[in-house]
Amino acid sequence: MVLTNINAQQLLFDRVGNDLYVHQYSVFEGQTPDDGVRLKDWFAGSATMDVIKTADGQYIGLPTSNDAFAMFG
Repeated sequence: MVLTNINAQQLLFDRVGNDLYVHQYSVFEGQTPDDGVRLKDWFAGSATMDVIKTADGQYIGLPTSNDAFAMFG
């Protein structure tokens, strides 16, 4: 996936239910972000991509579905 409007330093990840949201504006825990991308059922084992490319050309690795919970400590 290529994010054309979000640089690596602006990139945020939030979990809402089984979905992973990749976005740039802070939200309260459990709140659904208004911007960015929703990766539906990411935490239910539907992880289908490994890397995100940001607008500034950086590559950000995503955890596999087995490692997804490690992303949030």
